[in-house]
Formats: sequence, C-alpha cells, structure tokens
Amino acid sequence: MAFLSVGPSGGEMLVVFVVALLLFGPRRLPEIARAIGKALELLRRSSQDFKDQVMNIDREPPGPVPPAAEPPPPGPGGDDGLPKAPCAGPAVPDAGRPGKDSEDDYTG
Repeated sequence: MAFLSVGPSGGEMLVVFVVALLLFGPRRLPEIARAIGKALELLRRSSQDFKDQVMNIDREPPGPVPPAAEPPPPGPGGDDGLPKAPCAGPAVPDAGRPGKDSEDDYTG
C-alpha cells in the first residue's frame, strides 16, 4: 500500500532532483529554486488572505449605502436622452417569401 502515501519519499525526491539537475544544470538550478519558492510563498499568502476574508465575511459590518444617483436631464431628442431617429414610414410585410406571413401570399 505504498502508493497511498501522502507525500513523495526520499528516493522519489532524489530522482526529481537529479532530473532537474540534468535538465537545468548546476548554475540555473538555484535561480529556479528561488523562483519556485517565491511563487509558492505568494500562493500561500494569497490563499491565507482569501481564507481570512471568507471566514470574516459575516463579521464585517456593511458599508454605508451610497445615495441613489439622479438621472440625467432629458436631452433634445426625447425623454431618454437619445436623439430621435427619423421615421422611414410604415413597415411593409415581406410578401415575396412563401410561408412568411400566410399561405395566401404564395404564388408558385
């Protein structure tokens, strides 16, 4: 039941270290390890901050409700402040396509 262990064993860690040493070389390995360490620390801090916010969400009093904004005054176009569009006239039903409005329009 060794496959149910929680973390990697010493032998597995040694293999990972040797593979990383072969891939990146002895000069770049410390730089990569520092970058990974900084990333893990940032992740840990962020997750802790998020956890604190979730745990304290019911303890924080709600802030003051901002006053409702007044609507803008009506513009020259109409009540909604948008300019009026020119009217093109009454809409004409599409009689050229069969089955669009009724079957009586079909001439085929």
